[in-house]
Amino acid sequence: MRVLLVYANKSRDLTPAPPVGLSYVASAAEAAGHDVHVVDLLVAGDGERALRRALREHRPEVVGISVRNIDSCSKQRPAWQMGDVTRHVAIVRECGSARIVVGGPAVSVLGPAVFASLPVDLAVVGEGEVAFPALLLALARGETVRGIPGVYERDGSGHVGSAPDRLPGFGRSGMERWVDWPAYRRRGGAWAIQTKRGCPMQCAYCAYPGIEGAKLRCRPPRDVVDEIEHVAATSRPRTFEIVDSTFNLPASHAIEICDEIVRRKLRVRLTAMGVNPLGVTGGLFRAMRRAGFRSMMISPDAASDTTLAALSKGFTLRDVRRTARLARASGMRSAWFFILGGPGETRETVDETLRFIETELSDRSCLAILMIGYTAFGLWLLSTPSIG
Repeated sequence: MRVLLVYANKSRDLTPAPPVGLSYVASAAEAAGHDVHVVDLLVAGDGERALRRALREHRPEVVGISVRNIDSCSKQRPAWQMGDVTRHVAIVRECGSARIVVGGPAVSVLGPAVFASLPVDLAVVGEGEVAFPALLLALARGETVRGIPGVYERDGSGHVGSAPDRLPGFGRSGMERWVDWPAYRRRGGAWAIQTKRGCPMQCAYCAYPGIEGAKLRCRPPRDVVDEIEHVAATSRPRTFEIVDSTFNLPASHAIEICDEIVRRKLRVRLTAMGVNPLGVTGGLFRAMRRAGFRSMMISPDAASDTTLAALSKGFTLRDVRRTARLARASGMRSAWFFILGGPGETRETVDETLRFIETELSDRSCLAILMIGYTAFGLWLLSTPSIG
């Protein structure tokens, strides 16, 4: 089938996030024999014009829209990003009769409730590398999509479908074939690499287990470094970003990846999105530094045992203090993320977190980022008319 995949994310609050998940799906659909094209609205300039041009040139039978964010998660600068997707859907409807499928992290969080917000035909929840090609095969044959794990369709009473399966393993994304990397490099983007999926932690607010599952599925370290070596030689990104929810759980897997980079004598610059205080050791940070890590992001969310317990973080203030000490000594820069206003938060617990920042993160190598408030999706979905 002729397939157009649309990366609908336009958020550039920090650095632009390239479409690594969409690239996995595009690569899988092409490997299954479909004619696949990608339009990336983040770097397209005039996104609506780019979408219309892609629809006109490729005449797709199926349009898949990847939705990364539900909203901006910012009270100061609120933005309902699903509204942008509604406009994209309207453009697709104007330009032809293609079946419209949505997927991506936002859709995995919302689940079938996405149909109450977006006038689309089908939704893929969870990983799309198997579900989306199976969906395309069924459509090409004129068969029902019912029973395909992770695929939901609209019907007269609302929706029908089944829960997603989790892939036992996965490989490289093939993103170099689907993105305009110079456009991301000009905007300060880092090349996204997944070394594992799933998160065994049970943080009270986190959507990752719902998106990727709670069971860790780790790629072989050699396979990860094969991808880094190939991309470094072909696309030459300035920085690789490990985008696992928890890069250092288990620490042994992270260290093996670092050791393999060192063994191959690759000269690459790396950063990690998710370093969890539970799995931090001096040996881990030394291995990361040797491999080329220049920075990392650490998300304790609080520096109060009371708040950490209420958030079910799985570690204590002692672990956070140890992580801060080792981070300062590592030679790597670290960005620390804290969220105030969680369950059981009081003036005293806020003061504990602020004192920690003032005393433990005053080094120039540390940057503290504070956010206020959580989005309670269960209550939010029930109270938002556009969702249900």
